[in-house]
Amino acid sequence: MKENPINVSIKGFAISDISNFRYGQQLHDQRFFELKFRRPLIGDPFSLGTGDPESYAHQPVTLQFPGAFGKMRSVSGTILKLEFISTAAQAAEVVVSGTMYQPGGYISKFSLALMALLICPIIFAGFLFFYVSHFNHSLSKTEGTVSYFNESGTKGTHNYTFKISPYQTFFNRSYHTPVFSTARQNIDALFNAADGTFDENLTGQKVTFYIVNTDQNRLNNRDGKIDFLYMKSAVTPHVKFDYYYDLLIYITDKTWFYFVWITELIMEIFFFSCALYCYKMYALDQQQKNRILWFTSLFIAALLNIGVLAMML
Repeated sequence: MKENPINVSIKGFAISDISNFRYGQQLHDQRFFELKFRRPLIGDPFSLGTGDPESYAHQPVTLQFPGAFGKMRSVSGTILKLEFISTAAQAAEVVVSGTMYQPGGYISKFSLALMALLICPIIFAGFLFFYVSHFNHSLSKTEGTVSYFNESGTKGTHNYTFKISPYQTFFNRSYHTPVFSTARQNIDALFNAADGTFDENLTGQKVTFYIVNTDQNRLNNRDGKIDFLYMKSAVTPHVKFDYYYDLLIYITDKTWFYFVWITELIMEIFFFSCALYCYKMYALDQQQKNRILWFTSLFIAALLNIGVLAMML
């Protein structure tokens, strides 16, 4: 940071006549600084009496630096010591020393870690969706008539097994209880009786589904099992979102649940870290008006925490 601050705000009073500014050693993402400005005249709202300097210790200070496009960049800090110097050779000056967080143009390791926590799941999701698009080209649409159906499973998991003529093999698929259960609803709709109840003995429905191209030569293997994707009634229209969502679940090999869980956990850590970041940057124990940033970060982290815990049940 090469620029000197344009303004310094202490206890609500702005000082712009800064004669000297320097900063030094970094400690816990903060930097020590020292600045000088001409001592206000007696009678000025910010004038200093002989007993005043000690009362400024540990008070918040805001330094404003020139930013891009003519905008100001504000940096918060804490005063460690304030003193005034008066000699016969020069005008009386006030010397302020303290610590400031995030000097203009400097990105700390702490900030980079926060950004990485936010960006990593986004990058991972990008690669995942790219592979879904690629995987789509390796599937073949298949049609047939349901001749056998069985549903089984444990808590949170549903396993579906079909026999579909004219093919000899079994078609199988397992689903974790998803956030959006469209794929399961399409299957369950095949076995809804006229009164709306579920009857797994209903057969004879024509269905469409997708299989991997390499499984084409296994369709007549009596003892084999083939995974199916996006099975639905032949008269039900094709919904692109539901189709790609089912592919996403399949590609993650039943780990999509854990992907969502880990993403929410990372986001929760991110917002808790943001709360810590805000506390350190804005000295919230002294600057009440900035507490909204802290409370917002904690609130979002708490909501994500509820989601993380709920998905563990």
